[in-house]
Amino acid sequence: MPAPPTTDAFVTLVRKSGLIDTDKLDAYLKNLGAAGPLPDTPRRLARRMVKDGQLTIFQAEQFLKGRYRGFAIGNYRILERIAHGGMGTIYLAEHIHMARRMAVKVLPHDLAKNPPVLERFYREARAAAALQHPNLVRATDIDCEGGIHYLVLEYVDGVNLQNLVDRNGPLSIVRAVHYIGQAARGLQYAHQVAGMIHRDIKPANLMLDRTGTIRVLDLGLARMRAAGFFNPEADEITSKHNDQNVLGTADYIAPEQALDSQAADTQADVYSLGGTFYFLLTG
Repeated sequence: MPAPPTTDAFVTLVRKSGLIDTDKLDAYLKNLGAAGPLPDTPRRLARRMVKDGQLTIFQAEQFLKGRYRGFAIGNYRILERIAHGGMGTIYLAEHIHMARRMAVKVLPHDLAKNPPVLERFYREARAAAALQHPNLVRATDIDCEGGIHYLVLEYVDGVNLQNLVDRNGPLSIVRAVHYIGQAARGLQYAHQVAGMIHRDIKPANLMLDRTGTIRVLDLGLARMRAAGFFNPEADEITSKHNDQNVLGTADYIAPEQALDSQAADTQADVYSLGGTFYFLLTG
């Protein structure tokens, strides 16, 4: 890992990144200096700039590592890292011109070189874009820039049910029923209208937003039976590449899905939702 930059080098990295307009950065540093001595280490300056809303925590961390590139992708400015999983990293991002916050999922470089995995990534986009329901997260765009494949999704400001139970313990029966009922309505729509089987229903993929609405996340393993979406050959190739027939999360998949993910139908999602319900009630 490279040594952290000096204070002057830190400011230079911020300038080179283009995250903050040069005139605004100069004015901020001038006002900061007028109020007293500038922070004497880059880490202290970074903390101060985060506190003053000039940088996000993620951005400050990258500058402290000597990095100044990669803060934008397409029309989106990267603000924070939300999550990291096998099929990519999800960032909180803001549209450069419209100031609209979205979630941007970036496919790792090594996976992007694998045609079956890349095909599944784009299938996720088609699946999410096809779903228009208050309990499902919708995709708004997918693109590739500089060899980086990314998917733009609605940003859900809230907490997933896995973290909610981990922090606060099991939920009351009424609350758990309310949340599972919402997820079930979203899944029913996906099953009946879009012909989609999610195949990875679990507490971490059910997000509770600030209005009390449950949103079903992560269609990365979705299987589309509707015309134009389902590609059994791609599913088979992806499975063989992964040297497995099982897709999903072990604690929640149905027995038939554990035997062969390609044979899973809508009942497998219902089974996984039942396992999620049990977790909400018992922890």
